[in-house]
Amino acid sequence: MGNVLIPTDMYKQLGRTTPLNDSLKQIFSELESVQQYEFLAESLASVRDVLMLQQNEMLQNIRQSDLGVLPIHMIRDKASSSGGTFLRWRSFRSSQTGDSVLTPILENTCLPLELRQKLVSAEKERILINLQISVLNFMMRQVSSAVEKVKDIENTLS
Repeated sequence: MGNVLIPTDMYKQLGRTTPLNDSLKQIFSELESVQQYEFLAESLASVRDVLMLQQNEMLQNIRQSDLGVLPIHMIRDKASSSGGTFLRWRSFRSSQTGDSVLTPILENTCLPLELRQKLVSAEKERILINLQISVLNFMMRQVSSAVEKVKDIENTLS
């Protein structure tokens, strides 16, 4: 079963159009100046921004798929102090999100197995995208903290 949520070739495009690979290499190399740390922070933010922009296409992919007939929809949740947006399932009937709206649909044997399998695939992709945003958020926080620490230590010599 092909991707339901993630656009075809999204990761190839992400590797070609963002500094993703360079950022990962930079994290695992020696950084000697505040500017190098700041550049790394900007690079990671750039990757995250592009990935979050892709979320709009992901939402369209869900709406245009067979899953559009279900009583749930996917949203971009901006309720994060990190500035990242996460994909969540939400009920059309209530403000419930997550497993509480997903599980009843997956357990509903009146729905075709193929539709439930497609929902499982979409959920796996959603989990992956949220993991990736979370990892980028974490790396950005760590780099920002390192910038401040390097500035502080350099200032002790001034």
